[in-house]
Amino acid sequence: MNNTRLIILFSFLSTTWIISSCSGGQKQSDRVKTKFVAGKVIEKVICKQNTSQSYALYLPVNYNESKTYPVIYFFDSHAQGKVPLTRYHKLADKYGFILAGSNNSENGKSPDEAVFIAKVLAGDVTAKVPVNEKRVYTCGFSGGARVAGWAAMVNGGVAGVIACAAGISRANEQSNADFDFIGLVGDEDFNYLELKNLDMQLENSPIKHQLTVFQGKHEWPSAEIMEEAFWWCETTAMNKNLIPKNDSLLTKISVAFNQQLSSCGNTGDQGKAALVLKKLIHYFDGLLDVNSYKTKLEQIEKSGEYMKQIKSEQELDKMETSKQDEFMKSFAARPSAWWNKEVNDLNAQIKSKSDRQRKMAMRLKNYISLGSFMNASGALNKNDFAATLHYLQLYESVDENNPDLYYLYACYFAKQNKPDEAIQSFEKSVNLGFSDRQKASADPSLQAIQNSDAFGKLLDRINRH
Repeated sequence: MNNTRLIILFSFLSTTWIISSCSGGQKQSDRVKTKFVAGKVIEKVICKQNTSQSYALYLPVNYNESKTYPVIYFFDSHAQGKVPLTRYHKLADKYGFILAGSNNSENGKSPDEAVFIAKVLAGDVTAKVPVNEKRVYTCGFSGGARVAGWAAMVNGGVAGVIACAAGISRANEQSNADFDFIGLVGDEDFNYLELKNLDMQLENSPIKHQLTVFQGKHEWPSAEIMEEAFWWCETTAMNKNLIPKNDSLLTKISVAFNQQLSSCGNTGDQGKAALVLKKLIHYFDGLLDVNSYKTKLEQIEKSGEYMKQIKSEQELDKMETSKQDEFMKSFAARPSAWWNKEVNDLNAQIKSKSDRQRKMAMRLKNYISLGSFMNASGALNKNDFAATLHYLQLYESVDENNPDLYYLYACYFAKQNKPDEAIQSFEKSVNLGFSDRQKASADPSLQAIQNSDAFGKLLDRINRH
């Protein structure tokens, strides 16, 4: 879990995202032909109207500038537009999508800044490549998921939202947007309950929606999982008659989901079977006959085993919510001994025979990880080194292999003019996968080591990887 990617609770009601159907006001007829290499992630395209902004761009390998293409605008929580494009470019090739990832949208931006960044991004992409304006999608990770959601809710012009590892606020309210929604979340993600609750809220809204839970933490989903989001975009487009019905693709999706259903039958997990049946109904209703799936779902939901399982899940959900609230209030108020006991209790639950209890305990440890990161960062900014060390030690007790942990340790030591310890911590961060060279180079907390040969060599290692 990379906790640099934090939750942002954007509230955009007081601002306007003037995205003009996600085209920034640019008409396709006014498009300036710009030559880009297809089949390659272009890490930095400078925006013409605002040269301080840029984005990563990927054109599918069979790109033809005489055609229009669906586009997905990506919002990474750490302003690394190339990250989702590198991960999903093969899906773009497979399904014929243009991908564009902002290099400016990140956690910590004000609503007005985020509005402006998004407007410039969409306007520049539409000005340079042929976008199908009826098939504009937004996708974000963590705080970026909220940005993606608000783009659709406030102004419209978005066909679908793909929200990874976080939800969208007040999604059950009426808006001027007509979009479809798919949420993707790991079963060990601290935002799991948020997306689960959002999915239930959307049952009372006009938004066509789907929740997909995968094995994982707070992270961009794998390409295999993200393919289900591409399938969602394709099937919802078929339902809206934006593209012709593709029987071959529908068969492929059906086979994949029925294999998932068979796997649930083998394990006897009625809850997971119900989720797969709902997925089959959500994807195929209006395209295929889903009556058999509806009948199976009704049978499962009436079974005693299913009701018992749901009751148990609800109890665990309440427990998890209560624990999150308790932890939130306890970061500054409780001593290390109290936290040690809580972490030991969670470690004991992870050894439980109940898979759901294990997952809940993992999510709570990841929640502590997030809170420790946030509190350590805040204390470090205030030069409160005693508090910083307390939070870093708590962070280490729940997430010892997180590169952000050792990056913060490097900052902690550097600000106290302890260069040897700072370099050792930064090296450990790089070894564990830290990859934001620009951040490390400009971070004033690392000023004590930024001119050293050892620091330069570590930056070079980031470049090579």
